[in-house]
Amino acid sequence: MDAVRPARDWIAQSLSRFTDRVETFDEGGMPALYAEVPGGGRRKLLLYQHYDVQPVDPIELWDSDPFKPAEKDGRIIARGVADDKADVMARIHALETLKGLGEIPVTLRFLVEGEEEIGSKTFEKIAHKHADKLRADGCLWESGS
Repeated sequence: MDAVRPARDWIAQSLSRFTDRVETFDEGGMPALYAEVPGGGRRKLLLYQHYDVQPVDPIELWDSDPFKPAEKDGRIIARGVADDKADVMARIHALETLKGLGEIPVTLRFLVEGEEEIGSKTFEKIAHKHADKLRADGCLWESGS
């Protein structure tokens, strides 16, 4: 659990720059983060992400140190970059840009869980217990689908 805590804490700190509505949902597994960024309209958009990553083993299959970003053929290679850290970063930077332009037209609800790579074992509990906060007019899953 402690191995992914820095990622979770960084995301919580990043989202807290835009709202004081950041909390942890702990239902017995890896805690999920929830943040709500109020917008100007009545609609709500849920943004799902995860902060856990695939295991590094077998490490001998890596071309470079998986814990240090490296550039290869114009791409950044490191553990968790594509699944799912790049998407988390993109959404935080998009939020920063939107806030810089003025009021956000919809309320954004972020759910960032820590068990996606192991089957989201407590996701159902989280969804049922916090259904009121997760209810939205639309949802963007990880990579925008």
